[in-house]
Amino acid sequence: MQIEEKLSNLRKEMKKRGLDAYLITGSDPHGSEYVPPRWRTRQWISGFTGSAGTVVVTLKEAFLWVDSRYYIQGAQEIEGSPFKLKKLGFPGELTPVEWLAAPPQKGFKVGVDHESLTLE
Repeated sequence: MQIEEKLSNLRKEMKKRGLDAYLITGSDPHGSEYVPPRWRTRQWISGFTGSAGTVVVTLKEAFLWVDSRYYIQGAQEIEGSPFKLKKLGFPGELTPVEWLAAPPQKGFKVGVDHESLTLE
């Protein structure tokens, strides 16, 4: 299945559930950096194979946030796909959570797999 088809299927599910965005951490329930294949959701949806990064899919856009270890790799691996690269730690760049919250929108709903969400 191609990335475009995966995004289309995710967006259909988001619409059914009334979601405006979906957050994909690519983590597992243990917060591991190197996760078993079943939990490689970030890689599956975006094609990015690095060990750290965050994906946000909205009904119209798709983004991959990576830190400086993965600026080049991330850009190469999503090239030609609908994903846009966001550089964590880059001056003026918002984190995924900051991006989702700005500007605040009443009723904006974000979905996430609760088993892959860790709080820091």
